[in-house]
Formats: sequence, C-alpha cells, structure tokens
Amino acid sequence: MSYGMDYQGSGGFGASSPPSANPSTPTSNQNSGRKAYDEQTLIPVTIRMILASTPSSEGFALEDGRPLHHVKFVAAVRDFENQSTNISYNLEDGTGLVEVKQWLDDNDCSAVVEMKEASAKDGQYLRVIGQVKDYDGKKSVVAHSIRKLLNGDELTHHFLEVVYSGERAKQANRIGPAPPMMNMGMATNSTFSASTPLADTGADGGIKDQVLNFIKLEGESSDEGANIHKCFKLLSNHSENEVRMAIEDLAAEGHIYSTINEDHYKFAM
Repeated sequence: MSYGMDYQGSGGFGASSPPSANPSTPTSNQNSGRKAYDEQTLIPVTIRMILASTPSSEGFALEDGRPLHHVKFVAAVRDFENQSTNISYNLEDGTGLVEVKQWLDDNDCSAVVEMKEASAKDGQYLRVIGQVKDYDGKKSVVAHSIRKLLNGDELTHHFLEVVYSGERAKQANRIGPAPPMMNMGMATNSTFSASTPLADTGADGGIKDQVLNFIKLEGESSDEGANIHKCFKLLSNHSENEVRMAIEDLAAEGHIYSTINEDHYKFAM
C-alpha cells in the first residue's frame, strides 16, 4: 500500500518505494562536547527513512546525513505476536513496513502493563519511540515506548513534525551556528515556577503535570535536557520520591525520555 507520505528534507514527500542506499558515509559530528547529547537525539521519521538509512561510524545515518539514534514514528499494526519475553509487531505507515520488538519486564507497574496490552491490537495506530537495529541485513526497531494514538490529529502532527525536523536540519547546515544575541533586556533564563500554567498529560492536574511542564520548558533551553534536581527544589512541597515516581510514570507513558543520564530528561512529543 502506498500513500506517498515519506519526507527526506528535500521540499516535499517522495515516492514510497525505497531509494538505493547511499554508499557514502556521512560526516560524523566533530564536536566531541555534543556527542553525548547527539547520541540521545530523538528524530521524528517515517518507516521509509528508517529502511533507507545507511551504516555510519555512529550506527546509522539518514539520507540527509543526520545520525540516527533514537527515532519516533507513527504506524498501524498489521500483525503482532505476543511471546513470553517480548511483543513483536509488524507496523506500516504507508511508506514501508518494519518489525518492532518491545521487551516485557515482570517488574512493570500495572499502568505500563495495561498500556502494552492496549497497544497489541490489529489495525490501530501506535506511536513508537525506540532505536534502529540491524540483524543479518534487516533493519528493525527495539522500542522503549509504544502507545496507541489518542486521536487522528497525532498522525497529522507527526508527519508535519517530520517535515519540520528535516527543514530545520537543512537550515542549520546551510547557515551554521547563530551569532550571540545582544542583550535587549529580555530574560534568557527559564521562567518555570510551580505556578506556571501546566501542560496536559490527561492526569489529575497534580504533580505529574507540574513535572512534565518543568521538563518541557527547561529542556528547550538546554541540549542535555532538564535537570531533575532543579525540579526537586522548585517542587519543594513534594518529596523527592514523589517527583521521581512522577518522572518514571511520564517516561513509561512516552511523554519524556532521558538524555545524557537518568537525571536529565526532555519532552518527547
């Protein structure tokens, strides 16, 4: 099935048939100070972009040269197999078909178990965050997070995000780093506080929403993401354990992901 929905940063969506592999190896990032962050970068992609990626010194690279570490995509379940240690999916997004494997953990909380069970149904659309792997020349994805879409708007948003991400990478390569901004009296530090308007996680509007909003705002101003120790201080009306539990729940639900270590997180949507 072909919907012509793939995008490679060339100004539009291309045909759904996979292109020939690019034999050239993309230039690796020479800035060693950014390597740890780059290895955690989450890139929105289509399945065709995954299948067309080529081996590089850092694992895989997209056709436009971006290193492919953590990916995010949306696709429909064509079939799945529930095994004792993992759930294996065949997912399709109109640009290609890829196998996705999610490992099961006996220590998962009930909410995570329910989310995994809800995802394992034929025909529904899922949002996947994971890493690209290659076994015997066949690419697949090992998923860190899988959840079903809440509505059709998420599908549209994802493909727009793929386009935006590709165009932003092109602009960055074209114009180079931006010059330092002059001080115009504008605040450059994060303006988050416990009273900042909250993002909506679909929860009860409590600590999880406050933590998510902190990570979303703080993460935008730092390559490494939001430092949760700062969150502990700002949300001093909650214990550190309560904040950590909220972070674990948000990560399990796919709202956030860790970057350079388990103390730094970024917003995933």
